[in-house]
Amino acid sequence: MPYHSNTAITTGTPAFLVSLKDFLTGTVGWTLYDDGSADPYPYYVFRSFGESGAEDLYLRFQNDSGTHRISVEVYQYWNATTHTGVNGAYYLNSTCVKTSDSAQFIYWFFADLDHVFIVTKISSIYYGHYSGLVRRFWSDAVAVTQLAVSAGSNVVLPVNTALIFTVGESYQIKDNAGIERVKVTAVNTDVTPNTVTVQTLTRGYTAGAKMGEDPQPVINGHFYSPSTFYALNRFDGYSSANGHVGRCGAANGGLQ
Repeated sequence: MPYHSNTAITTGTPAFLVSLKDFLTGTVGWTLYDDGSADPYPYYVFRSFGESGAEDLYLRFQNDSGTHRISVEVYQYWNATTHTGVNGAYYLNSTCVKTSDSAQFIYWFFADLDHVFIVTKISSIYYGHYSGLVRRFWSDAVAVTQLAVSAGSNVVLPVNTALIFTVGESYQIKDNAGIERVKVTAVNTDVTPNTVTVQTLTRGYTAGAKMGEDPQPVINGHFYSPSTFYALNRFDGYSSANGHVGRCGAANGGLQ
């Protein structure tokens, strides 16, 4: 679907956070996955399966202990029962939306089910924050495991389709608890379900795990996007909340 947008003038960070919640859930169609509005530091966690319906996006916006800001964290998975996230990507004081607790300010919201871009004007300065998917320049196809599997060598995974895999190539597999890079040693498309064999699996994965070239390319930007950002994973899996850092630059090739 096309981007939705909205702009308004608001007063204070709490009112801004509620306006963001109403926009994402009421206008765009994100799910309010965890309502932490009663928390000492109020937050909302939003979930989306993306425009394709095959993605996994978990974004948390929190009015934290810092003034004049909403902190933003993205996660591989968020447990709404324990109110904790798995494999987050964020950086304290940097992955945030600039606000004002002392004066009115204007904001602009832009979003679809893949992306959220927020611009605020504080005094005479514009700040932009981006979080969501990045466009893949490789395959976005994913296979879904049909049964739980355990760690080991030469592990056979039943999947809904093995047509997307090439023997000898490496892919990422992830569920709600972990992610890693695996090398495919065999595929079988003559059985139902199809199977794919991986050389080594360092941990077990639940049924419903996703496997592909890049099954969750979600990033979290600084408050002055486009600039530095933090990704949920890299080619060999997840390392830390601020361990996968990148930077957007100008279209003249000044990129990192």
